[in-house]
Amino acid sequence: LQMLSYFWNAAREIDPSIPDDPPRAGVREGDLVERFGRAGLQGVTGGTLETSVDYADFDDYWEPFTGAAGPATGAFYASLDDAGRATLRDMVRASLPEEGPFTLPGRAWLAVGTVPG
Repeated sequence: LQMLSYFWNAAREIDPSIPDDPPRAGVREGDLVERFGRAGLQGVTGGTLETSVDYADFDDYWEPFTGAAGPATGAFYASLDDAGRATLRDMVRASLPEEGPFTLPGRAWLAVGTVPG
């Protein structure tokens, strides 16, 4: 999700030890297909879902991060002190439109298969 890439790009500027792509299931193309196959599903196929997310403004975008949304983003956000959180917010804000509504694209990988028998 592009919305997360803005967060992680800024986070890596604050802490360069953060890996470029935190390891999570399903974040690269083909991963779910491989996992479904290893789980024994048959006729596994994959695809892509494309969407977009509309935000009223930056605060609308930023609010979920402040509530520890998502295990990886929430843990990183919670690990920062108030000054670090403000720095992260300012860095992300500089990457997005300053005023008014905006839209970010989103993509998700999918896989379907059949349980044998």
